[in-house]
Amino acid sequence: MKSFNSTLAAGLVATIVTAQPALAEDTIKFGVLAPLTGLYAIVGERTSQGVNLAVDQINEQGGILGHKLEAVIRDDETNPDTAVRVARRLVLQDDVFALFGPLHGGAAIAVLNEAQRLKTPHIPWAATEEINTVNCSRYTWRVGSSAQQTSRSGAVVAQREGLKKWATISSDFSYGRSVVNQFTDNLKRLMPDAEVAEQAWPKLGEEDYSPYISNIARADPDALYIGLFGADVVKFLKQAKAFGLNEQVTIFTDFGGNHVVLKALGDDAPFGHWASSRYLHNYPDTQMNRDFVQAFKATYDVYPDMAAGEAYAAVHVMAEAIRRAGEPDKDLAINALGGLAYNAPEGWIIMRPSDHQGLQSAFWGKVSHDDAYPFPVLSDIQVISPIQAAHPDEDSGQGCRN
Repeated sequence: MKSFNSTLAAGLVATIVTAQPALAEDTIKFGVLAPLTGLYAIVGERTSQGVNLAVDQINEQGGILGHKLEAVIRDDETNPDTAVRVARRLVLQDDVFALFGPLHGGAAIAVLNEAQRLKTPHIPWAATEEINTVNCSRYTWRVGSSAQQTSRSGAVVAQREGLKKWATISSDFSYGRSVVNQFTDNLKRLMPDAEVAEQAWPKLGEEDYSPYISNIARADPDALYIGLFGADVVKFLKQAKAFGLNEQVTIFTDFGGNHVVLKALGDDAPFGHWASSRYLHNYPDTQMNRDFVQAFKATYDVYPDMAAGEAYAAVHVMAEAIRRAGEPDKDLAINALGGLAYNAPEGWIIMRPSDHQGLQSAFWGKVSHDDAYPFPVLSDIQVISPIQAAHPDEDSGQGCRN
């Protein structure tokens, strides 16, 4: 990735922020699409909390160029059609400056197209790879990690562990397939003799994973890569433990390091096995992360999770783009996003101009007990830099170059 160091240097200089002493009457609105009902409602709640905390802190520090910031949060129902209707109303009726969300991959791509039509900045929550490749748009930039960053980083850890025979399981939709495909592609690049012996693609919201667990056990892999998300990964890991799968294979859980998942699992968590999360409340041990965790817990009486951390960072990145633009102008803010760097709670995020992806390090660790927390956490953290795992410039952003 030839341009990463120069991009980093330019972005670091650009992140110096001067707070404004007073708020102007004009308000800059951010429209937020989140799953406030249904299967992923807890994710939507944490997303909303991360957004609101960032908005409150920015306003306490003088707003953006003296303008007050307001979050307009709406339920996208985890549905592409609903998400597009809501996005259109947010822009045309609520007059929002930018759109954030949705989480669902297909809905995010649908909103991406609508944001392009409406010429409105857009930061999705979804990690689906196509957002920054074939569907890359001038108006859409992703602050949180993509599927490829976490999954390709998992392959780096797999190589270090010398695990060659694999099974995979992930939900059969765009994000779920992206997670697994990115992992297996990088695994085979790093270890040409690696074998994927079994792959399972259950539907979203599956209740009975026993047939999939039986097939995985029958394939006798060294390790299992799990790309399931939210409540699905909790259900699967509980059933896998009941079937004794934890004792048969080494488990890698792409989303399993999220403390909401670990809290839901409790004693059923896969202790001693590998998991990742795009944000960890207990790592890195920096002043920025400590301050964020303290403020979030004081406000909401829970620890921030991945959704909260990424939402918080996304608001700050867009706010910084407006500051760099010098005025609340959509096109100028879009221009300012390229090369922008933000020191987020999870570490530095660099907005890569070629594919509009926020580059950041990925974290993998082992599920462990820690007396400091009433739920399992990750320990023995391995930090995988984007230089090690992210696609290089020449393999990314095809849509942005067309």
